Amino acid sequence: MINNPKVKYRENPSNKEKSIYPVEQYLSLMDYVRNISKHKENSLKDIQNISGDIKYDRYASTWLYVVIHLNNAWRHFDVTLLPRIDLTNTSVKDLDWFKENTLSDDDVDMIVNQLKRKRFKHGKNKKDRRFICSRELKEAFATAAAICELRCKEFTPSSDCLIDFEGTNHDFTIGSHNAFFKDFPKSIEFQSLKANRTLISYMYDVIKKMTNRNPLEITKYIRSHSDVEITNVYVEIPQEHLDFITTQLFGLGNFGYIYDMMSVLVLGEAPEDREERTKQALVMRDLFGSIYKIEELAGYIEALEKEKDVVGEIIIGLSNEELGDRFNLIKLNQMPAKQENYQCLLGEDGCIFKGRDCQQCPLSIPNFYALSSLGDSIAIKVKEFHNEFYSTNLPAEKSRIAKLLYSELALMRQAVTRFGEKEVSFFIKGGIDQLRTETKAIPSLKPYIQVGDYS
Repeated sequence: MINNPKVKYRENPSNKEKSIYPVEQYLSLMDYVRNISKHKENSLKDIQNISGDIKYDRYASTWLYVVIHLNNAWRHFDVTLLPRIDLTNTSVKDLDWFKENTLSDDDVDMIVNQLKRKRFKHGKNKKDRRFICSRELKEAFATAAAICELRCKEFTPSSDCLIDFEGTNHDFTIGSHNAFFKDFPKSIEFQSLKANRTLISYMYDVIKKMTNRNPLEITKYIRSHSDVEITNVYVEIPQEHLDFITTQLFGLGNFGYIYDMMSVLVLGEAPEDREERTKQALVMRDLFGSIYKIEELAGYIEALEKEKDVVGEIIIGLSNEELGDRFNLIKLNQMPAKQENYQCLLGEDGCIFKGRDCQQCPLSIPNFYALSSLGDSIAIKVKEFHNEFYSTNLPAEKSRIAKLLYSELALMRQAVTRFGEKEVSFFIKGGIDQLRTETKAIPSLKPYIQVGDYS
């Protein structure tokens, strides 16, 4: 006689389908979205239907949506909230411009790095997430994002997001899906959850193959979950695809002395674009105004170089197997440090400079995202220098201020060598040109920097 209570049924996660995209299909998706001319043409034709009688398929939004999923394990709703971009400093003019033109390398970097510089939050747990875009997908992403931005500007200027899927949940409809995948070589059902599970499974296998660490930890890192999400999917990445997939999923842009040295020892060559950008390593000299002021810092520079020598001895002292393992761990972000977006040659538990920030430590390896904190820190250090250096009569305090400023600028120089002056400038308040102006007033620092006193 008792009525059956209405209880909302929650499916047991263990009963959910746990399938992933096979490696060959993932690689086919990579090739498909990189057909720039095809998807650009289809996107522009589709946008013309917004105000017409023909069905508008949201082709450009779908293109952008799929590209993001191939590098980022983001939930559907987080992907659809990707913010709009600024095209002011690019050569892009309007939608008609795309009919005859393509993005330059500088335009691509300008667009991609706008998103890489932002700090996002996972909608579900509010934890940090970063945008990753591999070299192979940069042009496809930038082109799709630019077209979406121009569409927003013309038709929905009040919108905050690039992707214009329908409804409050921004649903990815079957119509949009089929329009985009109409010419895909084989039948595919593209789903956000399945794409996420695929990336996490691949990361698991990469970690398992390339390190001796517990591969489950990478799922916690990449999705920022409080607990590790176990996929329960068997995946085996063929050896011939391992390196390629690794670069797609783990390219966070490491730089610095340690990374450069290990790259040369392990790979036999400097990191990408090193030759082209080495000429920009003289930014340090420009910032201090003249080579003579750099020479006045010789004592502290010598101390820093001695620290590098010690680090170099540690690295060279590793066996080839140990060196390869350590380098792989760094590439896969498995050598955590005390500060976010830094790794440590010895690992967080092996820190031997407890009183130092990672920015001043010779054993640290920063990545691209560390530029945000570095830029903020440099702005603070420059302000502190001008406000406090002249107001104190304590030699020790003057020495501390001078050393910290030099250390930050030295790290910035390494970043300029790796990423280029234009990109690093975005992370500095007012840009590098303003920083040059502010540092022209730097006095002689020689009395405040002495060899051996640099702790």
